[in-house]
Amino acid sequence: MRIFPYGAPYDASLTPGLNGPFLGSLASHAVLPVATYALSSYGGWLLTTKSSVVTVLGDDFIMAAELRGLRPGIIMGYIARNAMLPLFTILTLSIGFMFGGSLFIEQTFDYQGLGTLLLNAISQRDYPLMSGAFLLISAAVIIANAIAEVLYAVIDPRIRRAA
Repeated sequence: MRIFPYGAPYDASLTPGLNGPFLGSLASHAVLPVATYALSSYGGWLLTTKSSVVTVLGDDFIMAAELRGLRPGIIMGYIARNAMLPLFTILTLSIGFMFGGSLFIEQTFDYQGLGTLLLNAISQRDYPLMSGAFLLISAAVIIANAIAEVLYAVIDPRIRRAA
């Protein structure tokens, strides 16, 4: 069943650029790698979400909200807002690490990314290229972490008041 194209980031017959056929080809070729990357981390996200929600459910302010007789929908909002903070941190860090590439996905779907470049540099003992690749990955993680710190104030009003 060839629903989505397999291999290569776009059709070789198209001219790269900002035109409709090329962007459509790029999007249709990206469906399987993106789905693979998302589904491979789905279980970890579920376990982290469950753990975060269970931790927040045990907090005193949830019991106080229940004793005050607040509606369950309002209490769920409190739970979601407080359980979201660790998940947001993991999301921004995983976006940063994603720039390093997933070697398995790059090899399977014939995408020549940073992971493949780093693997080739390691096999050829190209130390300057390895250093550059590690620098790019580290910079992506640091920038993602800095963005997370800035956006914490938007997500959690307690952080705004503390500053």
